[in-house]
Amino acid sequence: MLPVAGLDCRALNRLLQAQDPLAAGAGELRFETVQGMLKGFIDLVFRVDGRYYILDYKSNHLGGEPGDYGAEPLRQAMREHRYDLQYQLYTLALHRLLRQRLPDYDYDRDVGGVFYLFLRGMRADDPVRLGVFHCKPERGLVESLDRLFCGAELSAEAG
Repeated sequence: MLPVAGLDCRALNRLLQAQDPLAAGAGELRFETVQGMLKGFIDLVFRVDGRYYILDYKSNHLGGEPGDYGAEPLRQAMREHRYDLQYQLYTLALHRLLRQRLPDYDYDRDVGGVFYLFLRGMRADDPVRLGVFHCKPERGLVESLDRLFCGAELSAEAG
């Protein structure tokens, strides 16, 4: 559950396009001002070497060849399905949780990013890691999203 206090679509679009390269190529979101609670489910949060990661499984069929699950086809699928917004929301939720639970929480130190595993493209013996998308939203983006979701108006930082 992610509380939202008057989220303006235009402000969100400006922020994402200015601070997330994947979102910048995905086009604009269109919705009325949102207020209330967003509900979603993160598949897995795990910790390795002191850093927390988000993992989301995807079963999208991108093609029958291994190359169909390479870096650029994955970025295209992420944009097309707006999984960029999904990982940003998931990262914001994890950021808020860790900020509450870890006394000396620091985003840069404690968060390792998000992994999207496109299961149809993954092979155990693949050293290239086809089917695996990873990124870590910048701290400034996450902090700006936090303020935006609390109803704050963003200044020039959003674009």
